[in-house]
Formats: sequence, structure tokens, C-alpha cells
Amino acid sequence: SALDARTRAHAGRRLGEVLRDSAVPTIMVTHDFEEAALLADRVAVMDAGRVVQTGTAAALAAGPASSFVADLTGAVVLHGNAREVGGGLTEVQLDGGGTLRSTHPGSGRVAATAHPWEISLEPPGYGAGGSARNRLPATVVSVTPVGNRVRVALRVPQPVAAELTASAVESLQLEPGTEVVAVFKATATRVVAV
Repeated sequence: SALDARTRAHAGRRLGEVLRDSAVPTIMVTHDFEEAALLADRVAVMDAGRVVQTGTAAALAAGPASSFVADLTGAVVLHGNAREVGGGLTEVQLDGGGTLRSTHPGSGRVAATAHPWEISLEPPGYGAGGSARNRLPATVVSVTPVGNRVRVALRVPQPVAAELTASAVESLQLEPGTEVVAVFKATATRVVAV
């Protein structure tokens, strides 16, 4: 784990090959979901000493059973109160302001989740003509290159992160303090237990 990013990725791939080729059942313990996704056929997530969800890494990321699992998989987690509003939609009133819609059912206290790569950014006033139901005014907090993408931390007022290309960051002229609108689809928004 204390390796540089390139060596760590190479070592992880090699270890994964060895584990698959040996066909020896192996239990690994990690706090790094990316490492678990790289090395494991199946993942068990523990919270407070209890297994709370098991499955493939892809299944856990696509359908987290709780906000803890969603956060572990790298999803953005926004807390609020949900109610079903008809038309197959759930509306989540976010703590601190803002409203989200999801195609996942839920009511009462929930967490709404989406992955950073499912969130796009637009300048304010760009328009709401697309199919995305979720549009949250946000302020850029930081802009950090991560491999072949750029992670943009936002405040909406809850923390949100979007992953964009470097060219998108450049064309939007993103820097700390820039006002934007975070946009994502109701179908990309999961509602899970807190």
C-alpha cells in the first residue's frame, strides 16, 4: 500500500494474476475498495464488526445497501429526507437545501448516492433542456488531476465530487470559487438506508 501509484497498480495486477492462477481460496483484508475490486471475485463489507453486504465489486458499486457501502465504493453520499412523488420517482429534500429525484424507491431519512463520473458540470444559466432531473447549484472547492481525469470537489452545501476530463475543466475555466451547476440523472441516483 505504500508504493507509488504506478508500481502499486502493476503489483496489484500481478498479485491478482497469481491468485487467479493458483486457484487457492484466499481471504484478504483491505480498507481500499479499488484494491478489493482488482483482486477479489467476491467482496464482503464489514461495518462495526458485522458483514453488511456481499457480492462482486461491480454489484456493490451499482447497488449499495447502505450509505456506508456507497461511501466505501467511492460514491457521493448526500443525506436528506425522501418521499415518493409518483411517476416512479422519489424526491429527496437534501440537508442544507436542494432537491434530488431518483428512480429508486425510498421514504424517510435516506442517503442519495451517485458516482462522481455520473455527475456533469454546467455554467449557471446554461439551461435545463436535457433529460437530467437533478440540477444542484454548487461552488468549486478544489480541482485535482487524478490519472486521466480531473476530480472537482464541490459544495452544494453538502460535499459533492465530479470527475471530468481535463479539456472540460479547461473549457469551463474551473477553479476554486467558480459557480457551477452539478447535473445528473434520476436513473443514476440511488436512494439507500443511512
